Amino acid sequence: MRMWKRHEILTSTIMILFGFILAIKPGTTLFLLVMSLGIGLIIVGGANIFLWFLRRTRKSRVYRSTITGSVIMALVGLYMLVSPASVASILPVCAGVVIMINGILNLAQVWELKSVGLANYHAPVIMAVLTIILGAVILTNPFKTASLLCMVLGLVIIYNGLQGLLLASKF
Repeated sequence: MRMWKRHEILTSTIMILFGFILAIKPGTTLFLLVMSLGIGLIIVGGANIFLWFLRRTRKSRVYRSTITGSVIMALVGLYMLVSPASVASILPVCAGVVIMINGILNLAQVWELKSVGLANYHAPVIMAVLTIILGAVILTNPFKTASLLCMVLGLVIIYNGLQGLLLASKF
């Protein structure tokens, strides 16, 4: 139980900090995130391609599938660098799904804690339900500008982090 509490406090704190960064600099943060991920994919894909050429004397299916996956990885990374706006438009939908799942998991945790004797469970239940609703709003209406969505997403992440801290403080 102690390990769970430490983990919840750490992840909630990271979520709150990341949420503040997103809320303050939404457009820049989103593009930097997409471009950083693109660079990472190019580096990993390129390294795997290089390693494939070093090991190509062994003609096996594993190595042929590695080169295919590595080329795809590098091309996706290149696309993320060339067209970060198109990739950034997908991220809000993914974030909405993640937030909804997190709210559902938080709700399940609250019900588990209630079954073992948590007396004051009303606030965490309300917060979990609100998290699910906010995730659904993001999914059904991903707004017209990625900047506004990032700001809202940052606030929702802060809220979700605060919910995790509240849940952890009940122990």
